Amino acid sequence: MDLLAIGGLAALLLVQEASLPIPLPGELLVIGAGVALAGDPPLAAAVLAVTLAVGYVGGSIQFLLARRAPPQPTWSPAWAPSACCWSWPPWRRSVPSAGSS
Repeated sequence: MDLLAIGGLAALLLVQEASLPIPLPGELLVIGAGVALAGDPPLAAAVLAVTLAVGYVGGSIQFLLARRAPPQPTWSPAWAPSACCWSWPPWRRSVPSAGSS
């Protein structure tokens, strides 16, 4: 397994760990790399270290992206009077009267 293949594996795993879809599972990529490196234990250990580092970095990217998401939903059902009046169950919903301000 040459450096270009290891770099490609690392790039695909980084994309997959950062929650961008790729057409095949990342576990299958890691199993394939393990099979390809079965005869070279030192290189297999290095690729394992790269795989673990890429998983950590990709998971951190995913965490940072999710952390910036808004804390409340940004949508409301079409039948709800407004987002500020939404509660569950529907009969306990507080709908402001027309005369109140």
